[in-house]
Amino acid sequence: MSTDHAPQTPSGDLLSVSEIAERAGVRPSAVSNWRRRHTGPDGFPSPAGRSPAGLDLFPAAAVEEWARAHGRAFAPAPPGVDLWRAVQAAVTTTDRDLDLVVEVALSLLAAPGVEAGADDEFSPLHARVRELASREDRAQAGEYILAARRRAQRRSADFETDPEIGRLMVDLAEPLNGVVLDTCAGLGGLLCEAARRLSTGAAVMLAGAERDTWAMGVAELRLALHGSAARLRTTDALRDPSLPGSADIVLGDIPKGQKLAPGDIDPADPRWSVGHPGTSGDMAWLQHAVACARPGGRAVVLAPQGTLHRTGRAAEIRAELLRRGLVRAVIALPAGSAGRTARVPMAIWLMSPAGAPAEATRPAPVLLVDAVRAPEVGPGGAVTDALRQRIVAVVRAAAQGIEVEQPGFARTVPVLSLLEREAPLTPARWVEPATAPDPGAALGASLAAVRGAHRRIAERTPPAPALAADPAARTGGGVVTLAELADEGRVTLLRGVRIEDDAHAADGLPVVGAPELRNPGAARRVDPGAVGRTPITAAGDVLILPGAPGSVRIEERGGRVLAWPLLAVRPAGAEVPTPVLAAALDRAVASLPARVGAVLRPQELALRLPAPAAAGVAADALVELDALRRDALALIEALEAARGATLDAAATGRLAPPAPSTP
Repeated sequence: MSTDHAPQTPSGDLLSVSEIAERAGVRPSAVSNWRRRHTGPDGFPSPAGRSPAGLDLFPAAAVEEWARAHGRAFAPAPPGVDLWRAVQAAVTTTDRDLDLVVEVALSLLAAPGVEAGADDEFSPLHARVRELASREDRAQAGEYILAARRRAQRRSADFETDPEIGRLMVDLAEPLNGVVLDTCAGLGGLLCEAARRLSTGAAVMLAGAERDTWAMGVAELRLALHGSAARLRTTDALRDPSLPGSADIVLGDIPKGQKLAPGDIDPADPRWSVGHPGTSGDMAWLQHAVACARPGGRAVVLAPQGTLHRTGRAAEIRAELLRRGLVRAVIALPAGSAGRTARVPMAIWLMSPAGAPAEATRPAPVLLVDAVRAPEVGPGGAVTDALRQRIVAVVRAAAQGIEVEQPGFARTVPVLSLLEREAPLTPARWVEPATAPDPGAALGASLAAVRGAHRRIAERTPPAPALAADPAARTGGGVVTLAELADEGRVTLLRGVRIEDDAHAADGLPVVGAPELRNPGAARRVDPGAVGRTPITAAGDVLILPGAPGSVRIEERGGRVLAWPLLAVRPAGAEVPTPVLAAALDRAVASLPARVGAVLRPQELALRLPAPAAAGVAADALVELDALRRDALALIEALEAARGATLDAAATGRLAPPAPSTP
């Protein structure tokens, strides 16, 4: 949707925080941060009303003006915004269920000529529908209120396929021909995506099966809004014997983790000739999908990645699917890509009943695509257009008989190789890493690193410091809590802020958080305007990661946004030198009992500190010891790398056998 336009918001419109976020292309949390951060005469606009649910509403024209003044995109209101508000109001005034009101709104969009009666409780919906002049606007309004329902009711994910995944699945199913069947139609998202690909007069029949009557009714209305018709049936697909062999293209976003009870399926049904699924609904739906496709047809099924590696009966079914040549490709998707709140990792199975039994012909190799770590993956595991195009290209190449070998992404694997290992289809087990260094070179480099670290340790080991022998000359310190140091003004405490995915910006400020402490190579950047209160580190701050002994670091450069859950301790003067403070904090954090998701409480950190007279000497010694510790850690890391490189070199034949002894 283009964001380059003149202001189009009527002055009387009011927007909720979530509606502002949608039009600004950010998350609601970012809008909430704008409200807190930008105050005063030129600040974020103040609320001008409340919704029926009691949420703040803001003047749309003022918000749009503020956004543009601050260089932020602000898209025009999509068709359906006012209709969705009318739906929400109708739920409150009529005391009806949201799903019922949504269905009424969709039916009015599909038949806009229907007039409201004098006592029609949904007359405000009629008025909003009449404002939508074109069928395209009405179709977009229908999609908008379904998306808004999805945000309002997370359980709606049971009936919907993420739009990006839907586009990928239909891409993989093309060219569409004959009968296109969705075995789990839900709200008709996959069928609507297929309908959008069809030219006028195309000889393609859309069909769908769905057990839930409400979802099936919505699917019918949704297709009608897009000017398409489909042969939809309310049925329990796993019990329906008329579906097998009925389609040329089969699509399916199967119910996830469904458990079958005895009697749910007929053991004698030929659909289970590959193997009785037992209680696994996932394996039953996979067999059902391929059984519904005619010879030469295709089945594209979205299923949990567990179907790729589960043992027992699931492994037996996978092996038989492979022996019969029914599996063409498997694509592992990033976690979160399917848009479900549980973020269950999903995979797409491409199957075809064209394969003959193994004893008649040799099954074609199976394409395995590991899209989990592909560089084209978007924020939150999103399937971007670039990733979708790359997946489709490699699948089509494999379909033409081209052997695929793309390290880090995809590989065609012979069926016999898969069967040797209990038929695991997890692509990461078969796809070679993107970069595979020579084991011999890696061994040489790791041993050189061992020698270098060992040499530095020998050179840097300091002599024993001078000790005060006369008890009268000793100046002891004491024990003080971090909270007491802060109360006395000797240190300042800074707590990190939460950073949402949409706050990241390539040209923003650098971030220091748990990833950066664990991996110094991590380099996140964030828009400071999207994180509200923004604590910035300074050189000499002591950074602490709660609940992780050993995760105390001294900030060397400063100028980074402090991210939750880190705590920064900033010395107020030279009384407590930074090296002494860091060592005392490290010991105190290590002494705390381990807690999952621990929150650091300053009053719990008891620090043993030297007297001011001895603090400078202690700081100098600790600087040398900290450098020595870093060398020791580097030596341990180099030794581990050398051990692994030795095994790799031996496994690949790069280790030369010992020379024969001479008599």
